[in-house]
Amino acid sequence: MRQWSLPNLHLIITSRDILDIRQSLDAIKDGVIELRNEGANEDISQYLSDIMEQDPQLSRWGSRRETIKEDLSQKAQGR
Repeated sequence: MRQWSLPNLHLIITSRDILDIRQSLDAIKDGVIELRNEGANEDISQYLSDIMEQDPQLSRWGSRRETIKEDLSQKAQGR
């Protein structure tokens, strides 16, 4: 994609910090910004809360929803 030479093309790539992914993205280090912070964790947690309250299919998880939200938020590690 970098070889397309499109002056107005901007990409954002996100993933978990996995070694093979990191190595494959090393070629584009000139524009890498790492986003790991507590603010991101709070945003992820809020998003999960909203989705779990609004999605009727998730209601079947009942009291487990809070545990699921906490686990997903913690494992996201601000990403």
